Amino acid sequence: MSYNDNTSSEHKFVSESGNTIPVFSIENTVGYSKFYITTATPESSINTDIGGLAIDSVNGNFYIKKGISGTNTEWFNMSSSSSSSTPLSVTNTIFENNNRFIEQLIGAGITTFGTTGVEANTLLNGDGVDITLPLISQNLLNGNPTFYASIRIGNLNAAGQFFIGIGIPVGGGSFNYSTIEHIGLKIDLDTVEAKYTQSDGSSESEGIGFTVGTNTLIELFCVISSATSITYYRRLNGGTLSSGYTISTNVPTFSTGNMGFGMANTANGSNTIHVRSMSHSR
Repeated sequence: MSYNDNTSSEHKFVSESGNTIPVFSIENTVGYSKFYITTATPESSINTDIGGLAIDSVNGNFYIKKGISGTNTEWFNMSSSSSSSTPLSVTNTIFENNNRFIEQLIGAGITTFGTTGVEANTLLNGDGVDITLPLISQNLLNGNPTFYASIRIGNLNAAGQFFIGIGIPVGGGSFNYSTIEHIGLKIDLDTVEAKYTQSDGSSESEGIGFTVGTNTLIELFCVISSATSITYYRRLNGGTLSSGYTISTNVPTFSTGNMGFGMANTANGSNTIHVRSMSHSR
């Protein structure tokens, strides 16, 4: 990049790079912001950190990067008029009490609400726990929303399934990942393997499995990109955020629905998972 001051009235920063490389960045002791010039929306094309700025020199739109640093989604058009833009909305919970939720307990399934979330416990074959929070939205996929959840694995002593996300294919003592629209994370309680999962109501697409175990803390991020794909991230035990894993097949189209979790046993034995928080934001 070069600085050009050919005239007394105009000062230029000249970059020989394309739209995905910042023209410049500004920084102080508490943070930084990168500035881009592009010819279209930066959504799904410019990878940067929170606080990045971009100007579309063709259409005159101004964007700011929110959401997760190091990704190319969740760019928000700041130049849209209030009459035509979709307002941002946030639904979140730390499971402070059971009054906000729709709860279904099957057999000896138990939930215990506390100051740090809710603990779900199933004991016998056929036991189930299903807790949902309705999301009131014009379309759950509009505005490139992010679903976030934080859970800690407890004791796993029997075969079964656990799911957390939007749309609940697990609960009531059974699970069905193919015909119920959903996005989220599923855990096989027997093999302790976790996978990203999504379905459009006809068939399921899933990610590559990763192993979890007793006391594993899982943070899940599901970033929805213009209803054409879902990019999943995870952080285990407070470590480094994973690379994004994008699934572009069997994307659900639900306009309304619930976020929540479900657990179901397929054998006798105590399974416990602590759900700390979850949110849907855009």
